[in-house]
Amino acid sequence: MDRITESLITELLSNLEIISEDESKDFEKLANYTVVSNEYNKTFDIETLTVGDGNDTGIDGIAIIVNGQLVESTDEVDDLLEKNNSLEIEYLFVQSKTSPSFDGADINTFMFGVLDFFSTKPKLVRNDDIKKFAEVSNYIFNKAP
Repeated sequence: MDRITESLITELLSNLEIISEDESKDFEKLANYTVVSNEYNKTFDIETLTVGDGNDTGIDGIAIIVNGQLVESTDEVDDLLEKNNSLEIEYLFVQSKTSPSFDGADINTFMFGVLDFFSTKPKLVRNDDIKKFAEVSNYIFNKAP
């Protein structure tokens, strides 16, 4: 990893008071923070959005933004629906690699993971974080009417 990226990771971990795990996990947090903060300008917990770990379906980060608010639970969706009487949804999916190039297979895995995330009959094994976000997403789809 280049020195500039290393310094960005060090600064992010310091600013957010996060303990370093390893180069790959720290880089995932940097990538997730960068993507989400470009779409969501309020404070958020990067740890809850970082889902990359075994059985992550090729996804390293997920953010669901409902009516301008980052949500992590069905209760938050209900509160926003009650308050606004409608739902405007934005999904952010992140895949990060520390290598200097992308492999076509990695891109395919990521795309298949995102498609599987929205599937009514998922085929991939999901970790608890992916399951949590999928549950929120399914709840949102059930509230579509």
